[in-house]
Amino acid sequence: MSLNQALDRFAGVLDRRPLVVALSLFIVAASAYGFRLGLPDIYGDDEALDAGVVWEMAENDHWLLPFFNDEMVPEKPPLFFWLAAGVARIGGVSETTVRLPSVVAAALTVMTVFLAGRRLVGAGPAFLAALIVLTAPMMVARARVGRADMVLVACATGAFFAAAISLAPNAARRHRNAFWLLAALAVLAKAGAGLGVVACGTVALLLGARKGPLRLATPEGIIGFVVLAFSWHVFATLALGQSFVSVNLLQQNLNHLVGGIDGPPVKRGIEHLLKPTINLIGGVMPWSILGLVAVRGWRTAWSTNGKLGLIWAGAGLAFFSAAASRHSYYVAPLVPPLALFLGTLLWNEKSAQPRAPVVRIALVSLSIAVIVAIVGVVLLRAWSAADWVGMSVSDHTRAAMLWEWWSRRSALAVVLLAVLAAASIFSVRMTWRRQAAWAVAVCLLAAAGIQAITEAALGSESTAHLSLKSFAGEVARVDGPVYFYGPVIRQIVYHARRHIHHASLAELSARSSFYLIATESELLELRTRLVQPVAELAAGDGIVNNSDVAHVVLLRVDR
Repeated sequence: MSLNQALDRFAGVLDRRPLVVALSLFIVAASAYGFRLGLPDIYGDDEALDAGVVWEMAENDHWLLPFFNDEMVPEKPPLFFWLAAGVARIGGVSETTVRLPSVVAAALTVMTVFLAGRRLVGAGPAFLAALIVLTAPMMVARARVGRADMVLVACATGAFFAAAISLAPNAARRHRNAFWLLAALAVLAKAGAGLGVVACGTVALLLGARKGPLRLATPEGIIGFVVLAFSWHVFATLALGQSFVSVNLLQQNLNHLVGGIDGPPVKRGIEHLLKPTINLIGGVMPWSILGLVAVRGWRTAWSTNGKLGLIWAGAGLAFFSAAASRHSYYVAPLVPPLALFLGTLLWNEKSAQPRAPVVRIALVSLSIAVIVAIVGVVLLRAWSAADWVGMSVSDHTRAAMLWEWWSRRSALAVVLLAVLAAASIFSVRMTWRRQAAWAVAVCLLAAAGIQAITEAALGSESTAHLSLKSFAGEVARVDGPVYFYGPVIRQIVYHARRHIHHASLAELSARSSFYLIATESELLELRTRLVQPVAELAAGDGIVNNSDVAHVVLLRVDR
């Protein structure tokens, strides 16, 4: 039996038992994403903020307008918080219950890619696309974070498939209603990001299919979308007034889109415009490299419904490229539609004849990506040590952590650096032959490799020594008022499970006895300016402001 025959028979098995296959994919994905879900501790400011909101909902019944630390206006719509708080009401607020909705949403996304993709491109390509989503580094990383990203990915993926299926001539009305429902949930998950991705992707699909907007319209769907997507925003605006408009609508949405609302205008250079594309390529490695091997068959993939995934992903990249604020995980909703195209591309490759030059180019691309990542780490270490450039405290910390990560993997670094000469010679040869398209692809893959390896290294090191959970336990046990001398450290608030506010020096001087949390950099100023005697009760090292490592102390201040 040939390979083609074996794959065709396998596709037939997938097509006969789609629900069994989908359930199996869900179980595998949930098991992989949820393994040891309680580790590491919640330490980043963003995840601690969302976990604190979940605690406010589950423990204090603040279901509509949860204020983090009893003072911070909600930055995100409540869909993720409702899901996590519902789980927390059953199992208590913990790292596991806060992150569980992300795991379930990611597993549902994998299952959706297979079930809905089967209708568009067939069981074989859809199954391969589901595997791409399951193993994509960006999905693996974000599925284990207690934030709204994976809920948005699940909703946006469902909206994409519902819209794509609705474009077929015999599409049922329920598919169009499902599109509006899932689009509304995407907005309720992450406001402007959800609306932007779905709107841009939908417009691109309609243009690609040469259909008018009425193709997706139903009266009940549109009304339901408006009510479900925007009713919470209207309620919050009426209840909180200008504070909600300033924090949520302006800072979190409009400022992230256009920039300059609460700071200087964003400089949109080439690096800024290419960053989302590089993030997406790195987010699906090594599948993006395998796609490079099969790129010669793009016409076949384009002629099928697999092109719909590329159209949606391209429109989403245009949206994020135009936006002012971006992190690598912002493009996570684009991974499933891109995976649909890659799955179709790679599945069609089974009947193509292998070509050694293309394979060599792909392997060299991978080598260059990894090698340049290593060189980048070494240079970053040198910059950090010599301070050649004006690096921030955060950059110094990240450089030291990266160097520590690689220093424990010296054998791997030596092996990868050993192929540098051969890869460089081949790259020069490729450029000499004027294969500009391959040269551009190599550059993009190299940049994506740097980012993927860097984020993996930083995640590993952060897990090791950046949590302040034990320190927060000491804070939780003190009996009396507690204040932050500097900015609020969110992970301490979450782990201590108590409201702790910032207090100015004038406010502290008027109090007789209290407890104070300060970083080492603030301690010298505090001891010289505070007249009351100070005693240190506890100390710990951990992350503050999402990326800075600081020595934090708990002080008792008495008259």
